[in-house]
Amino acid sequence: MINWYRLLANSLWIIALALDLSILSYSRWRAWQGDGQFGDLIKSPGILWTVNLSGFLFCVGLLLLSFPWWEKSLWGVFGILFLYLMIFGRRDLGQ
Repeated sequence: MINWYRLLANSLWIIALALDLSILSYSRWRAWQGDGQFGDLIKSPGILWTVNLSGFLFCVGLLLLSFPWWEKSLWGVFGILFLYLMIFGRRDLGQ
């Protein structure tokens, strides 16, 4: 029998890693095409938002799969950090 809860939780972190891989690959391709340097392309607001979204999805997926309280709290803190960065961006970090 399929455990749908675990399937959903595992799907979240797998999709998050696939999203990260695709955005990094796209940025590298754009740098190769001459649209700018890879480091500068990664720092663009749209790409940073997508990386933070995938980090948030990764943390939520692993939060749903973790058992000890300390592990759940650790993934929760990281998830809140990624959510904060996704909403407010880099402007509050002084960069």
